[in-house]
Amino acid sequence: MNRRACGGCSTRRVFLLLALALPAAATAQPLLPDLGVTYIEFNPKYPAYQAEYGPADRNPRESEASLAHEKHWPDEGEMLAITGYVMNHGFVPSAPTECLWSLDGVALGEPIPLPALEPGDQALVELRWPWEPVQHELTLRVETGDDDEISAANDELTVHTYALNLVVVCAPRTYTEFSRVENLLGSYSWEDWINEHILHMNPLFRDAVYPVTPDGVDERVRIDRMWLGTREERDERYGSPSRSLRACTSTGRVCWPPMRPLVGSAPMVRT
Repeated sequence: MNRRACGGCSTRRVFLLLALALPAAATAQPLLPDLGVTYIEFNPKYPAYQAEYGPADRNPRESEASLAHEKHWPDEGEMLAITGYVMNHGFVPSAPTECLWSLDGVALGEPIPLPALEPGDQALVELRWPWEPVQHELTLRVETGDDDEISAANDELTVHTYALNLVVVCAPRTYTEFSRVENLLGSYSWEDWINEHILHMNPLFRDAVYPVTPDGVDERVRIDRMWLGTREERDERYGSPSRSLRACTSTGRVCWPPMRPLVGSAPMVRT
């Protein structure tokens, strides 16, 4: 499936997801830390491809406004600033430890010291990487070793480097409720819950073998930013989702400004 021909399938296309469902009744919270990688952000960002639809007998195609933007992707070899977000989802402070970047299973540099984090605090771990227009799997792993923690399932996060970027918005009440209930990963983290959707979504694309996609769908998705705010704050900042999306379509530009951190402080571990 050709990214340019499929209309709007750029990795710089931004989607708005609202996590509104509330979990079940609260469960007992263990007095343990829980370091987890929440998401990985890529910069710089470029205008997305925009699709036009119709007439009825024509496939979606790239719009004239989109074609006017010559650069939708980083140049091959362009240095990207990649930021991994590590949070303590637990209920007591975590111990100092290390984290490590890897690409397709091969370590990128040496382990990076990670400071102790209070519950709800996060650290930003940066990486510089020359972009390539091919699919790689980039992983950030926190080395918790034999330390007791709530869940080891969130110790690492792997994303596809040539993937559609998602922006995820969560209401504060929903975020708080997820911290009261153990999820399928054994953690108390809304970030883990939403990441599990992506973990299952990409294999569905791969396995979508049909006459029009005999090799499956080669698109992949990843969460590029997370934002915590009420519906009123969202509408004040961005307008309603439908208006924001229409603005993106008309201008060919990404409409959402930089996200604020979800909670807590954000020490920079490495530049």
